[in-house]
Amino acid sequence: MAQSQITITGNVGADPTRFGQEGGTPACSFRLASTRSFWNRRTNAWQEATTTWITVKAFRSLALNAMQSLHKGDAVIVSGTLATEEWERDGMTRTNLVIEAATVGHDLTKGRSMFVRNPGNGGGYQSGGNDGGWPGPRNGDGNGPDGASAPNGSPNAGNGGGRIGVDPYDNPTMGDGNDEFNGFEGNGGWPNPSGGQSVGQTYPAPPQQADPQSAPAPVGV
Repeated sequence: MAQSQITITGNVGADPTRFGQEGGTPACSFRLASTRSFWNRRTNAWQEATTTWITVKAFRSLALNAMQSLHKGDAVIVSGTLATEEWERDGMTRTNLVIEAATVGHDLTKGRSMFVRNPGNGGGYQSGGNDGGWPGPRNGDGNGPDGASAPNGSPNAGNGGGRIGVDPYDNPTMGDGNDEFNGFEGNGGWPNPSGGQSVGQTYPAPPQQADPQSAPAPVGV
């Protein structure tokens, strides 16, 4: 059966909410507001048309990542399968258009983001087989689902510089704040193998090469 693939841009209407049974396959949904713009020849300016609202659903590792990465107002790009949901209410059949997302990401034409790879094999929270369900509650920092700790390396954990979607260069702990890139340029920036230093790590200077003219003569010559 043919499926309708769609890619749409817009803004997240509210933080994603999870659904489904506890311990089952991770799943979440959020409302996406997509507003089309067109060029108005009379005013010589771009003008916004009406806003279309559509429900986006995500499953498995995509749902887990979306729950920690997306927030109300974020500009995103969603790609997936367009489907129609039907249900009965008050004796009437009701329908709703949804996108079953294959990928979701921040729209970098509207701002900057920061990618954090999943721990483990780098592909997802699990590599096939048992989905594992939602992470169980545990004592943590409250940044993960249900108040659990965010994974190591997550922008929500430790001093990671804030959640995804926040400018990573705004972290006051990076650099001295005097240069344009706030710690990513000059002596306070990227690792310098010739003796410079990066944030939180010092690289030793390379050994000095001896001058052949001043080297001592071999013993016995």
